[in-house]
Amino acid sequence: MLIKEVDDIVTDLNNLLFDQLETKIKNPEEISLSFNSNGYIVIVKYLGVTIWNSEDDGRKYDYDLDDYEETLKSYLIKQVNLINNVIKEIKLEYNLFYLDNVYKGI
Repeated sequence: MLIKEVDDIVTDLNNLLFDQLETKIKNPEEISLSFNSNGYIVIVKYLGVTIWNSEDDGRKYDYDLDDYEETLKSYLIKQVNLINNVIKEIKLEYNLFYLDNVYKGI
């Protein structure tokens, strides 16, 4: 996968994210995909989590067609949605009594 192609896809997806988030949160540009390359491997991350890399592509490959069964853009969208769904399930509980006692050394 050429770096330019990945750059175009990441830019498109970041624009979609920004459009959805700009009225909902402060600094929506901080929630974005990023990519980097060392000249050998290309890595795409979302919220710091690697969701794709060019060496270990998670997409299914169709050997009859000699191509992947889905586009990289489609695959990245699915990975972003998967991470968002996992994050939605995280519920931190705040127990004021417990925390107060921890800080008091009880």
